[in-house]
Amino acid sequence: MAKDNFNYEKSIWDIAEYTRDTINRKDFDKVILPFTLLRRLECALEDTKDAVVEEYKKQEKNENEEEYDFTSVSKKPFYNYSKYSLKTIPVNNTWLTLKAYIGCFSKNAREIMEKFKMADTCTTLEEAGMLYEVCQRFSKFNLSPDNVSDREMSDIYEHLIERYGEEIAEDAEDFMTPKDVVRLAVKMIFANDDELLNSDNGAIRTLYDPTLGTAGFICDALDLLDEWHSDKNMVAPAMIIPYGQECEAESWAIGKSNLLIRNISSNDGDDFNNTQDLSENIMWGDTLIDDQFSSMKFNYILSNPPYGKKWEKQKEKVEEEAQKGYDGRFGAGTPRINDGAMLFLQHVVSKMASTEQGGGKAAVVLAGSPLFNGDPGQGESNIRRWLFKIDVVDCIVKLPEALFFHISNLFIVKILNNEHYILAA
Repeated sequence: MAKDNFNYEKSIWDIAEYTRDTINRKDFDKVILPFTLLRRLECALEDTKDAVVEEYKKQEKNENEEEYDFTSVSKKPFYNYSKYSLKTIPVNNTWLTLKAYIGCFSKNAREIMEKFKMADTCTTLEEAGMLYEVCQRFSKFNLSPDNVSDREMSDIYEHLIERYGEEIAEDAEDFMTPKDVVRLAVKMIFANDDELLNSDNGAIRTLYDPTLGTAGFICDALDLLDEWHSDKNMVAPAMIIPYGQECEAESWAIGKSNLLIRNISSNDGDDFNNTQDLSENIMWGDTLIDDQFSSMKFNYILSNPPYGKKWEKQKEKVEEEAQKGYDGRFGAGTPRINDGAMLFLQHVVSKMASTEQGGGKAAVVLAGSPLFNGDPGQGESNIRRWLFKIDVVDCIVKLPEALFFHISNLFIVKILNNEHYILAA
């Protein structure tokens, strides 16, 4: 496919508007996001589609119950062995066929699609006689890697998420972190790391986001590192292995998909790079009560935890862990129930790699209230006192107003790992 200049964001949103009288505006995301991802996946697989289908026919005769891995045939970290596509989905029994088509994706892609919970939306569209048309409209978009790069695809997603947030009057901070804020935070933790930026010995670092959202932090960190390495003619530049966790199903699905499809437009990569699944360590679950990486520490951590969100649903398990003192994640105490941001801040400190593990750096985006709230002797005050006592706060950067809806005071707290904390823990 030849590269084109096309306003994908507008055209995709036009499909949501087409469904307006049938689909509630608050459910537009269940139309535009999964179908956009589905089209991106099938465009990426187009060159090897026939070969995978043929290989599947051969393997179908196998009685081995485990899923066969077709990535060596698809040349991607995912695959689909169905003969169908959005374009060839039939006008009759459209949802039944579409569901079967999605079920033929590899497990890593299939579990992403399942988190979008498309069944009700697609059933409603089919009953209104609109699902086939939606499939056809999406099938016309050229979202192939040659036409839309990984970065451009990420930008399309961000635009759609932002537009969706504006349309349903939701706080933007629930959906995404502004790119300028992300890049500032990334540069702050990568700065002066000579081995990461300049070594050519295959160094490996870990990057973790405990409040992943749509993986904007991780994707931009990887983008920046690629940019800094691009003009150095390196043979084995330093590599970052991403990790993340998110509890909101659709945000998790978008974040995981952003990393799953990340390398598909890398034409110069070898077979390993082209089939490497960067979404492998992106987990679903509530970080405060179900830490999916309980035994791990990380070299870099980036996080934009929720602001002003109550943690009453997590109260019992959080307080149970707080009783462990510094053997747990909340040894400095708990904040008031109406804002759990300082719990995430303690979690971040607890996940930083020791000096022996290469050290740890973190940048956390916070609203102003966790930095000021609480009288002396209360939860927030005690947590702040502990942070300075163990000497991990490197700097606090105040950001301009109006970057986020409804939040005027916004800060980045840069944290450096410190032997005092390692000893105290």
